[in-house]
Amino acid sequence: GATKIGMALDRPYFLALFSELLAANRQFDRALAAIAEAQEQASASRSFFYEAELWRLRAAILADAYGSVRAREARDCFDRAVDTATRQGARILLLRAQLTRARSLASSRGAAEARKALGAAYSSFAEGMDTVDLLDAARFLEHVRASPA
Repeated sequence: GATKIGMALDRPYFLALFSELLAANRQFDRALAAIAEAQEQASASRSFFYEAELWRLRAAILADAYGSVRAREARDCFDRAVDTATRQGARILLLRAQLTRARSLASSRGAAEARKALGAAYSSFAEGMDTVDLLDAARFLEHVRASPA
């Protein structure tokens, strides 16, 4: 019944949380497998509300764990996260994707463009400035402004 449907719709979310835990414990291959399973289930259930976040998490794991070896794949995943969030009008997921991308590119080619995109996403908010995502973005932007170029 309704409980099974709710559990099926929430499963990608819980798999995403699980992947973050795995990545934090440096179990990157398992984390990517959990993300892949979450993406399959979201697609099968046609539950796309968390799609941008799954692409963001996949990109972050690829960038953190594999660096330049899988940089193009990470970049493609970040692009999909941004495109999906933009298409869905999911501003907070867009902000998360832009913040994670800016952090991952902090000292590499594309850093300035990533910071500019994050700044644009951040400035689109007029309220909720005390939420975790917006506070994280503000701290990151302040840090890069204060750091010598």
